[in-house]
Amino acid sequence: MIHVPYKGVQEAVTEVLAGRIDVAFPPIALALPQMKAGRIVGIAQTGPERSPLIPDIGTAQEAGLKGFDYSIWYALIAPAQTPRPVLERVAREIREISALPEVREKMQQLGLVPRLLVLDAFDKFIASEVKKQGELVKASGATAG
Repeated sequence: MIHVPYKGVQEAVTEVLAGRIDVAFPPIALALPQMKAGRIVGIAQTGPERSPLIPDIGTAQEAGLKGFDYSIWYALIAPAQTPRPVLERVAREIREISALPEVREKMQQLGLVPRLLVLDAFDKFIASEVKKQGELVKASGATAG
């Protein structure tokens, strides 16, 4: 495969629909309407487990790509100088909002798997993601600059 960079994943999906590229890696919420309409087909899910929204499509790991996990995640961030008590309050309120049944349901409808990591746990997650992505860049042979 040849990597073709796009400004956004919507643009890449449009290119797949137009037949100008063969594959893209969109989030489930973006792909699902096109899949239901029969315009595109799902090949594999890139997360570690199947989504209940598309349970018949296996994961890349199930297809033999051991350890493959290219999950999309979203985060609420703040400037580094933000006082810890402010961060703790925001984290507490996000936990409370995220626990609301209607919020969890909406997230699941969008293909998102709610996983709440706050403050120090999130910092550790970011560090592991930076390491993982750095290893991918090195393995790809890409160079800076």
